Amino acid sequence: MSNDPEQRTGGLGGTVRLIPVFAILALALLAALVVLDVIPREQLAEWGTKIGLLAAIAVAAVVGIAAMMGGRR
Repeated sequence: MSNDPEQRTGGLGGTVRLIPVFAILALALLAALVVLDVIPREQLAEWGTKIGLLAAIAVAAVVGIAAMMGGRR
């Protein structure tokens, strides 16, 4: 196993790359449910605010973790 940072994969960097993937999938699922009238548009406005706040919390957590891990190198 190499200690070269350019050759290592996974870890926090892989997690940071996965978060946008899950966010896009969640938004696509939510949009599909609205289009199929499973979720009324009025409720989407309420959920949209909550989803936005959860996304902001996730971003802040990842940035905080990345900052703590960056200090160890």
